[in-house]
Amino acid sequence: MVVLNTLDRFHLVMDVANRVPQLQGQAAHIKQHMRDKLNAHTQYIHEHGEDMPEISEWQWPQ
Repeated sequence: MVVLNTLDRFHLVMDVANRVPQLQGQAAHIKQHMRDKLNAHTQYIHEHGEDMPEISEWQWPQ
């Protein structure tokens, strides 16, 4: 649901890349990488019916 509402980590990173002036030189690369990750994530959900392990098992660093 978060992905459908574009509030997921992928869309947030793309938004930051668009808004932070220091990232403008890298913005296209960052956004493409996030689109690729989002596509892989979506494909995984369609195949397995759940989030990728890197998403579902993620924890805040200690």
